Amino acid sequence: MVNILISFSEMRDIKQNLLNLLKGYKLLYVGLFTLLFCSSLVFSVILFRAYQDYRGFKIQEEKLQKDLSTLNLELEQSQSYIKRFHEDTVFFDWVVRQRLGFSDPDEIIFRFDED
Repeated sequence: MVNILISFSEMRDIKQNLLNLLKGYKLLYVGLFTLLFCSSLVFSVILFRAYQDYRGFKIQEEKLQKDLSTLNLELEQSQSYIKRFHEDTVFFDWVVRQRLGFSDPDEIIFRFDED
């Protein structure tokens, strides 16, 4: 068995060295915690702005989808009008008479004021 004798002054020096070492680690921990907190704050702000952009794009997408469906409906109506114009002779005759003002050579056209 080995007996190690340490004087009180050596023990006090060892204790002081350990306390200084712990103070250094405390400073390191505080620095790391501060760095972690600041980086979390920055990333939170970036994430919040990205979410706001996402919501804006989502609203814009919904509006564009609505506009697209409206335009598709107008396209279908126009296509059916053109198809009817080419296939239905009665409709063709009506359009030519109403929109272009044509008439048959033996017809008399009466026009009235709407007053």
